[in-house]
Amino acid sequence: MTDAILQGLALQALNMAKVDVQRNQFICLMAVYHEGSPLYRMKRIEARFVETFGQNWLNDGRKKDAVFDGLRFCVDAGKPDAVVFVTPSNMFKPTSKLEKLPPEQQKAIINQGHDGHHQAVRQGLFTIHDVLCAVAQNDKRVCLYNQSVRSSGLFYGQPQVDFFDQADFDGRLKMYGKEQ
Repeated sequence: MTDAILQGLALQALNMAKVDVQRNQFICLMAVYHEGSPLYRMKRIEARFVETFGQNWLNDGRKKDAVFDGLRFCVDAGKPDAVVFVTPSNMFKPTSKLEKLPPEQQKAIINQGHDGHHQAVRQGLFTIHDVLCAVAQNDKRVCLYNQSVRSSGLFYGQPQVDFFDQADFDGRLKMYGKEQ
């Protein structure tokens, strides 16, 4: 599977999620792809996770671990050619104030985590943007596709799209291979 196909799957999933955002019904989107078939949104599984863990499960580390462990089990059993997950997220973009700091201080601020990033926003070091983040992956490659979104669900600006090898991907969203 090519990077272009992974990017296309991510964009398809983002457009599906956008409809839910516009209806004020978006929590997350989970989808699988089998070559030769359309992208399949797993609405019943999404609903089951909300039923079991509540609408705010994405804000609880233990619940996220349980959900993504369950998804990983399903991916191992079902062997889809690709998996896509879309979630709302914050993107922190550096300001000129941050860029004026020494490189080692910039790195420390960038690596301080989510709560630290919010503090840096208050200090004028980052701007914060709401994004829909799609992670499309197969057993070899990962596409991380971030699209800025308004509360109305409208996309704006250019997306940020990154590709990397599955071997270099880690964390809860890793669906192929073992977490490091």
